[in-house]
Amino acid sequence: MFSWIFSVWNYIDDVIRMLAFEMMSITVEVENAPEPNAKS
Repeated sequence: MFSWIFSVWNYIDDVIRMLAFEMMSITVEVENAPEPNAKS
């Protein structure tokens, strides 16, 4: 009866993970852009 809730939650969770990964990648690129030699 509530199976659609899990389907919607799984979809939203996938979208959040994808957006979070994109934001993390962009943040890393921005932080490393000015000084690429500072990367440990």
